[in-house]
Amino acid sequence: MECLFCEKKFRCENPKSKEEIDKSLKEIDDDLKRLKEVADPEARIKLQKMGEELKERNRRFGNAHPSVLLAIGKKTITPRGHSTCDGAGPKKR
Repeated sequence: MECLFCEKKFRCENPKSKEEIDKSLKEIDDDLKRLKEVADPEARIKLQKMGEELKERNRRFGNAHPSVLLAIGKKTITPRGHSTCDGAGPKKR
């Protein structure tokens, strides 16, 4: 896989490589082991579930360094054309 940011000066890690996925799964497992320190059983169960879901997403989609991840969003427009991004609505003058 060619790097999108280095003008092909070097090859970057493949986010779906077994090594990258295994490395991320180990890091998640190490973090999940620390859940025994969480006193609230409901919170511990919720965090355990989130960790397992994250591991499944890593297996399915791969794991990339944050600097090469891309986020795609959608800006909501109200019927009158005012952005709802800040939740403040139209400005009064």
